Amino acid sequence: MKQSVKLILLAVLFCAYCTKAQDEEAADPGSDEIFGNGTNPADNHRAGRIIKGSLASITDYPYVVTVILTDSTAAPSYSAGAIISSTRVLTATSKFMYTPPGSKITIRAGSNYQTKEGTVFETQSIVTHNQFNPSNYANNVAIITINGTFDGVPNVQPIAVATTPLDPSSPNLPNCFLLGWGTNET
Repeated sequence: MKQSVKLILLAVLFCAYCTKAQDEEAADPGSDEIFGNGTNPADNHRAGRIIKGSLASITDYPYVVTVILTDSTAAPSYSAGAIISSTRVLTATSKFMYTPPGSKITIRAGSNYQTKEGTVFETQSIVTHNQFNPSNYANNVAIITINGTFDGVPNVQPIAVATTPLDPSSPNLPNCFLLGWGTNET
């Protein structure tokens, strides 16, 4: 179970790192292309951070959500999260490091897109790890509790977590998949 949780946390941390890269300016702004993956030029975000990925459907990964940070001064910011219960999402604390006062955080679940379809949930609370270290991203985890429940929402369910320990020396370790938004083209 500990290794399964570590694997989930590793995936969330990688998504947070990718989100940070997406929010930063490109050295050559003309090098980024905009694809039909939920981003557009008005977003002020770089598109296609995952390169040569494979198309996936939310029906195959119903635990993946979009965490949307909206404030009155900038375009929305997007990151990924994983549903871990009927009311909670695991995501990265770094997403909330520079959250302006009055910002709104919502969760889009059950959609292949960051900006459309699925169901949007308001948040009830966000608990960030009290030992998060922004210099090295140690303990970069947060739990978001939504208003309402994910129960009964199409294409939405919590991630399955192993209930038995994994033997790292085993030749039959499960595969790890990294999920996020990007492009399957170069």
